[in-house]
Amino acid sequence: MSHAGQPCDGRGAAAVYQHVVASLPGLCLAYDLSGNLLAWNDALEVASGYARGELASRALADLLPGAASDLLAIDSAEADDRGEAEGALQTSLVTRQGRRLPIEATVNALLDGDRVVGGVMVAWDLRAVRRRQEQTIRLERLRALNELASGISHNINNRLTVILGRAQLASKTARGEDLQDDLRAITRAARQSAELVQRLQNSTASWVDRRALPPVDVNAVVREALERARAEWREGAASPAVSIVEDLAEVAQPRGLAEELQRAVRHMLANAREAMPEGGTVTIATRQQGHWLLLRVSDTGEGMTEEVRRRAFDPLFTTKGPKSAGLGLSIAYGIVARHGGDIDVESIPGRGTTFTVRLPTGAGRPEAARGPVTGVDRKRVLVVDDEGEICQMLTRLLSGEGYRVAVALDGQTALTLCGEATFDLAITDLGMPDMSGWELADALRSQSPATRVLMVSGWELDVDRARLAEYNIREVLNKPFEIRALLDAVSRCLAA
Repeated sequence: MSHAGQPCDGRGAAAVYQHVVASLPGLCLAYDLSGNLLAWNDALEVASGYARGELASRALADLLPGAASDLLAIDSAEADDRGEAEGALQTSLVTRQGRRLPIEATVNALLDGDRVVGGVMVAWDLRAVRRRQEQTIRLERLRALNELASGISHNINNRLTVILGRAQLASKTARGEDLQDDLRAITRAARQSAELVQRLQNSTASWVDRRALPPVDVNAVVREALERARAEWREGAASPAVSIVEDLAEVAQPRGLAEELQRAVRHMLANAREAMPEGGTVTIATRQQGHWLLLRVSDTGEGMTEEVRRRAFDPLFTTKGPKSAGLGLSIAYGIVARHGGDIDVESIPGRGTTFTVRLPTGAGRPEAARGPVTGVDRKRVLVVDDEGEICQMLTRLLSGEGYRVAVALDGQTALTLCGEATFDLAITDLGMPDMSGWELADALRSQSPATRVLMVSGWELDVDRARLAEYNIREVLNKPFEIRALLDAVSRCLAA
């Protein structure tokens, strides 16, 4: 390479090489025809595990023993006017620790005038390329499953709402212990089914605007998750001992929901525990890397095969038999994805597994407080739902609590009723034909601004509170719901 058309002296050339290499993407280094390293970028240092001073004493053959001869043959290559050698080379970069890092490299001729004096290698970590491809596939699978889950969960949750509500209402008047046992069994099964639907929704749901979310102390989230994990593991007294190592550094706070992130951490901890049936060590660490927070959960367990590692985050995939729903890690991945991050997994069979979570860091603002719970005071409530059985169940429940209840099976009928009488609260389903719950709430804020709205939905719904307030929506309740949860939500709406 020449500077302004003239050869450089040794120190000048080194400075030019370093400047050029430092500006290139990927893993880059410059070398002469004797295989001596002339310059390299920071990414190569990090990947190789060498410090800058150590690399200065290394040769091309030390880093790339399998490809050094090919790279040095650049002087005989058919270099064009730009000094580019054709084709890409797949080989391995040997790290300071002796590990082999698979790379794909291209080579440019290093010129002094018209004379080839060395080469410049630009390489890409094939593991990183593979991770990006896997993450893309994972997200596509989650999106496809989300479409399926959204379609069926609404209908399932509607049915579960009727089953759960009817069973709880029947238990108030049922006589006989056998009948009470049957009703408790029905209630328990409905709750378990609702939980499974919720887990499926959590594993596939898309995220909302993170700018409206509060900052999260991830270290505090980790400590809480570890405290709960320790308590659960102590209860399994027959289980082999598992030691926990905390390595938490000072990190910035991402925006998100602490409860959700804790759930993700707990799922990864549970996976680590299950991978160590004979006992072992779990290490959980946090680090700051530029604008990203890194959270690592490592175990010394059985490890995963390559096939299991690639499918670890697939919803409903499990190696634990019929007792497992196969949703734990997919839920963790879905939570992290909704927070704008990703999860990578590295595993060696027989030696252990490491999950690495990356989260973007930033600030947020806290959620608004809710109002207190107060009494009924004969308030008028309008129930709007296209499911007649749900309307019947809610009418019986609310009337029994002293509310005056009217029913509408669609949004237009609801608006007609609101034009004939004043309602304190409208309980409306989100998903209805012809007019959605959003559209009804929008119409009510102009036609009947005194009518507060309680939105219920068979879909998982997480909406910015500012948007809810704009539509006079005081609460959002997901189906299926407990009777007590609904009554509490109604009380809060009417008291606000």
